[in-house]
Amino acid sequence: MKAKIGLKLVVIFLVCGQAMLFAQATPSLISIDAALSAAATDIGSRVTGKTEIAIAGIEAPLSAVSDFLSGELGKRLIADGKFNVLARGAANTGNQSQIAEAVNDKSAVSIGQTLGAKIVLIGSFSRYADFNQFRLRAIDVRTSRILTLYTARIRPNDAVLSNLMRPLDNVASLTIAENALAALNRGEDLYNEGKYDEAITELNQVIRLNSNSIDAYYIRGNSYSAKGNMDRAIADWETVLRLNPNHPRAGTYISIVRQIDSQVKAHNHLQKGITYFDNKDYDRAMIEYSEAIRLNPNLAQAYYNRGQVYFLKGDWDRAIAEYTQAIRADPDYAKAYNNRGAAYANKEDYDRAIADWEEVLRIDPNYADARNNLPRALNNRGLVYYQKGDYDRAIADWEKVLRINPNNADARNYLPIALLKHGIAYYEKGDLDQAVADFTACLRINPNNVDALNNRAGLFYNRGDYDRAISDFEAVLRIDPNHANAKRFLERARQRRGN
Repeated sequence: MKAKIGLKLVVIFLVCGQAMLFAQATPSLISIDAALSAAATDIGSRVTGKTEIAIAGIEAPLSAVSDFLSGELGKRLIADGKFNVLARGAANTGNQSQIAEAVNDKSAVSIGQTLGAKIVLIGSFSRYADFNQFRLRAIDVRTSRILTLYTARIRPNDAVLSNLMRPLDNVASLTIAENALAALNRGEDLYNEGKYDEAITELNQVIRLNSNSIDAYYIRGNSYSAKGNMDRAIADWETVLRLNPNHPRAGTYISIVRQIDSQVKAHNHLQKGITYFDNKDYDRAMIEYSEAIRLNPNLAQAYYNRGQVYFLKGDWDRAIAEYTQAIRADPDYAKAYNNRGAAYANKEDYDRAIADWEEVLRIDPNYADARNNLPRALNNRGLVYYQKGDYDRAIADWEKVLRINPNNADARNYLPIALLKHGIAYYEKGDLDQAVADFTACLRINPNNVDALNNRAGLFYNRGDYDRAISDFEAVLRIDPNHANAKRFLERARQRRGN
């Protein structure tokens, strides 16, 4: 349904001495309900058959108004019978580097492609003293062509919108001249088309005519942001917030841009620090790393690099503190775990070193340093346990080493000794089965361990298992033909077996 057109006298020209009256058409004011229905009908007239459509977003001075317009438009599109509405409000999604740029034709098409839509809609709703303006763009997702541009002027006291707009009661409504509105609409269209310099030119004209135009500052800020001129973008968005503290996007955009700016500066300081570090100028490197952390307290690599400086200086405690901060910022930072483990190992805190290197291998099973460092730490801790007589834990550590690297020479040397001691301890406790198990485990690693063979043979002999006792004593004598104990008990075992 088309909005009714009224005539308004705007100017008188003198031509050949005669006055000529020119009239300019101005849209009549309609309800938002009528505008939404007319927009749905207009879009429906551009398609044939059932069509997937998405509403990427409708800019408005309040989030509630934007959500309401998107929702109500979606209902009317569904009621039209020609559309399958896939989503609404998708313009609010995206990564940080994109969100500080309001949705335009290009980003709307991208949203439409993501959702599988054939048509995507973007629009705006502006509030003025004498009327509200509703604008809508329908874009063909495949060709990026504009299917229709719909514009309507809404009554300022529209019954449906009154409650939604109530938070703006204390925000003065702008009286806008027709030429300023025309320039604003051109600026909005140029922004949507990605013609940012031309958009800024039009919006400058609006601001010269109406210095309190929230929409002009907002769209110009978006244009500056799209061009990468963040200082000017922030200045415009701050003006938007001064004029309308409830604006749904300007404050968010400012926060994101400032955060991104801090991250970029932090990265630059980090890179300077790395250069100083590579040149062995560690003091200047620390200054740059610290400045990077001030700008971005979550920059894990800056903490890690500070830890590296302390590590090189042998300041293990401070190195550990920095690596810990890096891990808090990035819980899967394998290098930080690895180097913290090294710092703990240098303090002979093998428990924590081992825990860190095990975590490294959980994150990256192929991490070479950890695969080398963890066995060393386990071997060292195993020796500490062994010296304390804690054979169970010593054995557990050395067995873990051999699971990581079956050919680890230290573990293959230490483990049989611990198993032998362990077996003797259980023999003295009267647990002969465990003693046999320990001697057997020792022999699996080193089949020529004379003490393990002799001790196991003695246990078999005492049990009356002479066949196995003889077998072990014979093995001892093949290795050490002069082993007196094996000679003596081999003969006794043979006699008792009756051979």
